[in-house]
Amino acid sequence: MYKGKLGIYVHIPFCVRKCNYCDFLSFGEKECKRMNKAGELYERYVGALCEEIEAYREPVKEYAVGTIYFGGGTPSVLDEYLIIKILDKLRDAFYVEENAEITIECNPKTTSFEKFKAYLGAGINRLSLGLQSTDDRYLKMLGRVHTYEDFLIQYEQAIAAGFNNINVDIISALPSQSLHECEEDVRRVVELKPAHISSYGLIVEKGTPLYNDKELLKSLPTDETSVKMYERTVELLEQSGYRHYEISNYCREGMESRHNSSYWTGTSYLGLGLGASSYFNNQRFHNVTKIEEYFELLKDKQKGTQKNISALGNESYVIERDMKEFANIKPQCLWREVEKLTEKDRMEEFMFLGLRMMKGVSFSEFEERFQRPLEKVYKEAIEKHKKAGLLREYEEGGDIYLSLTKKGIMVSNQVFVDFIIE
Repeated sequence: MYKGKLGIYVHIPFCVRKCNYCDFLSFGEKECKRMNKAGELYERYVGALCEEIEAYREPVKEYAVGTIYFGGGTPSVLDEYLIIKILDKLRDAFYVEENAEITIECNPKTTSFEKFKAYLGAGINRLSLGLQSTDDRYLKMLGRVHTYEDFLIQYEQAIAAGFNNINVDIISALPSQSLHECEEDVRRVVELKPAHISSYGLIVEKGTPLYNDKELLKSLPTDETSVKMYERTVELLEQSGYRHYEISNYCREGMESRHNSSYWTGTSYLGLGLGASSYFNNQRFHNVTKIEEYFELLKDKQKGTQKNISALGNESYVIERDMKEFANIKPQCLWREVEKLTEKDRMEEFMFLGLRMMKGVSFSEFEERFQRPLEKVYKEAIEKHKKAGLLREYEEGGDIYLSLTKKGIMVSNQVFVDFIIE
């Protein structure tokens, strides 16, 4: 009998080239070659990753893995045999459910029919293809290494290989993008009939090439235009039979991303690989972010653990105190910024994440988790935003839910702030 579900995120921090808007922990091909010959580096990384997986064998033996997600970076930059090696190790060390959702992110410039067939044969049953735009001008501006035609070819190859659960990513509110161009992106993607579509508004992150291009930033759409783009995206996708189930995510009936949904509903997940974040045993932590340190700590895990604990000072106390079940294993040598979530933290996260879902949060589930009525804990915030037309209550299946209205979605961060308990 397993005591809970667990999601697994596997970080592959390598790309052909880092996109101009990306601030994720990843390395382009040129950086990889500077660190080592790309092939040797990839092999070394996968070897270390398998060592990390083995180190978690005991801590997660009472959990059933329901989802696995290969993200990056660009996981498909690796040869397929390396992805299969990681999957084999996961199945060897953990109990992976027979019907587990296994997703891999792909860049159209790094895939092929043969690679898709290998993925499917290894049990990967969901693809996430990064398109971002159907206009090559915008793809070039974003620093993507593929064209729209490259994407179309690889999308068809994936279907021919046997995939029927494919997500397509698109980005709106690009510099100089018009509302009409945004609508065209959505229409063209809909014509492909993917099972799932993720549509995000561009976020310009500090330190990225896009952030540093001041001239380009002057041409970003106004807030009013960005809102119209979002509204039209929702409208067009819903008209085409896609269910809007999370602020940025849409799917055909029954094709929600089970892995991402587990984040929004508070399921535990383990992040494996360089810099990967975890939420486990009511704690948050992330792995080391320097690749040579990652390699070194996993090369001699016992030595690394002792050296790390002596250097961490107070943080080692947090690990020893709150992770008793991990006392005899090694993965804690990789952890940084370990944070034990209080009940207050967990209630806040329940609201922040749950309200991202169009269904919203369940009054009965809140009370079951925290032994306190939602309407009493957050009485003022609920009344304030219901009055402003940003939240609504509704009944379904004998339960009461609290969700954002269409107006509330547009200012969701302002709503979430009021669910921080002082």
